[in-house]
Amino acid sequence: MKKEMCLCEKISRGDVLRAENVLMCIDDEEVREMFKEDGELRVFILSAEADEEGRMKRLMEQLNGLAHECMPLRHAYVCFLVPETFPLLMSELQTFCEWCQSVPNDVTVMWDVVALHTFVFQAVVLFDRRRDAKYCVSTMGRNCKTLR
Repeated sequence: MKKEMCLCEKISRGDVLRAENVLMCIDDEEVREMFKEDGELRVFILSAEADEEGRMKRLMEQLNGLAHECMPLRHAYVCFLVPETFPLLMSELQTFCEWCQSVPNDVTVMWDVVALHTFVFQAVVLFDRRRDAKYCVSTMGRNCKTLR
């Protein structure tokens, strides 16, 4: 009951990004258009415990490492899958926004949040890596799939 009351207080203060009963709202045609060029598409699934203190920081550490290994990027898409009982806080979103500001200006970043009946905080990440890159640190075997 105490966690529910704490959540209600956060919602009333506007500290929670409400995403329940929401479908992914990014246009699939827009995503296809963004990723249709001749690059190397990498897909990652990142996760942290839903009630873990600093769960977004943990995801961002994973995301930073993967982004660094996949540079240079053209596009990135991140979809946060958050438990309905542990919604995404605005303060957590700030951590992600800081990462978005840190990527080079020529990288397009799209993101979305979906609330699910789950107990794990996850992010599905798509990176479109430029094919003309001179080097790449292999990320294979680290929860990664190359789709092209």
